Amino acid sequence: MTKEIYNEFYKEHGAGVHSDPIRFGELKKLCGGRVLDIGCGTGDLADYYKGEYMGIDISDVAILLAEKTRRETARFFVGNLVEEFTLEKEKFDTFVIAEVLEHIEDDTILMENVKKMASPNAKIIISVPNGDRVPDKNHLREFTVPELRKKFSPLGRVRFHNWIGFDNRILMSIQMGEKVGNDLALSMIVWNEDKGLENAILSSIDFVDQVVISVDNKSDDGTLKIAERYADIVKRHEWENDFAKGRNFVDEGIKTKWILSLDGHEFVEEAPNLEEKLKSNADGLLIRVKMESGDDFINPRIYRSGNVWTHAIHNQIVLEKKEKYTEFIIIHDREGSQSDKSIKERLEQVKTTMEVELKKELKIKGSEIRALFYLARYYRQFYKWKKAVRYYKKYMKKSPFKAEKWLCGYEGGTIANAMNKHLLALKFFTKANKEIPNRWEIKKQMGLTYLLFNQFEKSLYFLTESLDRNKGEFTFNPEKRDDGETWDKIGFCYFQMEKHLEAKIAWQRSIKIGTNKMQKKVLRQRIEFMERNGLA
Repeated sequence: MTKEIYNEFYKEHGAGVHSDPIRFGELKKLCGGRVLDIGCGTGDLADYYKGEYMGIDISDVAILLAEKTRRETARFFVGNLVEEFTLEKEKFDTFVIAEVLEHIEDDTILMENVKKMASPNAKIIISVPNGDRVPDKNHLREFTVPELRKKFSPLGRVRFHNWIGFDNRILMSIQMGEKVGNDLALSMIVWNEDKGLENAILSSIDFVDQVVISVDNKSDDGTLKIAERYADIVKRHEWENDFAKGRNFVDEGIKTKWILSLDGHEFVEEAPNLEEKLKSNADGLLIRVKMESGDDFINPRIYRSGNVWTHAIHNQIVLEKKEKYTEFIIIHDREGSQSDKSIKERLEQVKTTMEVELKKELKIKGSEIRALFYLARYYRQFYKWKKAVRYYKKYMKKSPFKAEKWLCGYEGGTIANAMNKHLLALKFFTKANKEIPNRWEIKKQMGLTYLLFNQFEKSLYFLTESLDRNKGEFTFNPEKRDDGETWDKIGFCYFQMEKHLEAKIAWQRSIKIGTNKMQKKVLRQRIEFMERNGLA
C-alpha cells in the first residue's frame, strides 16, 4: 500500500480506528526504556506506555492525528522504515512492530534499521494476525508461531505471550543478543482434539521454547491444522494401543533440556517460578494434575529429555531422581476440552484395550502389582464393583506402596458403600488410615458411613474430626473439600440426637461457608421449621 492510500484511510477513519484497550494494554506490559513504535498509526500506544516514547509512520495524516490526540510528551515522526532509514544518534530499548509485517512483502531492510538503532540487549515486540484469522485483502503475508520462531531466532531469544486475543493475533518478543531458548519443549500426542488443543498449547506458549506434536493418522477433525499452526515439529503416527510407544515417538529428537507432556484436553493453570525450577538437578518434576471430578494427583509431567516411557496402558516415565513442584498445576478438562465424539472414541478405546492389556501385564514378572492397581480402578470406572473390590483387596495385600494402598482403601470403601456393604467400607477405610493416618478424607468417609448405620454419635465424631486440614502433601487427593457439606451432615447428626440448638448452629455455619445454593435454601427452611416449632 502506498502513502496516499494510508492517508486516505486515516482521513476516513480518524484517530480511534485501531483503538483496542486490551491489546495495547498487553503491548504496554512488554515495553521498557525508550520505545520506538514502528508503524504507529495514530499512536494509541503512547497513551498506555508512559515512558519515553516515539512513534513513526509512513502516513503524515496519521502522524498529524497522533500529535493532536496523544499525550504531549510523546514524539511522532513521518518516516518509512521499510527503506533504509535511521534517526541520527538515537538508540532505543524497545521496538514495537504491531500489525505491520503482514502489510509488507519483505522486512529485511526494516530489521537492519532496527539493528542500527538498537541499544545493547534491546527488545523487539511484534504483533501479527494469527495465520488467516484476520482476513484483509491488504495483507500480503500470513504468519504462524513456528514460522515466526524460526525467522526471528537469529536475532535473539523468541518468546510468545499468551493473551485473550492470541487466537487471532500473535504477540511475541525478541530479546536481542540473548541466547536462543533451549530449556523446555511441549510434547503432545493427539487424536481428534481440535476442541481443546489450541487452549492446551496457548496455556504453555509463554514458557516453552519448542512445540512438538504427533497427530494420529485417524484424526479427521481440525487437529492437524491446529498442530501445524503452532508446532515447530509436526509428526504423524499410527496408533498401536501403546501409550508409551506413542510418547517415546513424539519425544524422540527433542533437544531441549526438559520436556513438558500434555494431553490435548489439558491445560496449564499455574506455572510459578518455572525458570528457577528448571535449574533443578532432578530427572523429573512432580507437578499437580487436577481432574474434572475434583480429585488431583502428582505426576512427573516435566522430565529431562532422553528419559523413556514404559507400559502400554497407564504409561509411566522412568526417572531416578524426582523433585516436587506441585505449584505447577495442569487441569484435566475432558468435559470442557473434548468433543462428544472424541470422548466417545476414548471411552471405546479404554473398553476394548485396557482390560486386555492389563491382564497381559499380570503374567509379566515385576508388573503384577501395577496391573492389580489399574485393573481395580478400571473396574471401578465401569461400575463392575465386585471385580473392583476383589482387585483392591489383592493390591493392598501385595503392594509395598503406601500412597497407592491408601487410595485403594479410600476407593474400595466408597465402592463398598455404594454396594450397601457398609461394614466392608469401614474395613477399607480403616486399612487406608493405617497406611497414611489422620487424613480428613478418610475421617469424613467414616463419618458418612456411620451415618448410614444411624450411629449419629460416631458419625458426629468423625465428621467433626474431618474438619481438620491435612498436614503435608500427598500423591493422591481423591476428593474436593466441601466443609459446607460436612457442617450440613454435622447438623443432621445433632438434629437426630435432639440437640436442636447445636443443629441450628451447624446449619448456620453450613449456610455461611457452603457453595451449593439449593442446599442453603433447604437448610434455611429447616432452621425456620425448628424456630416455628420452638425447637431452637
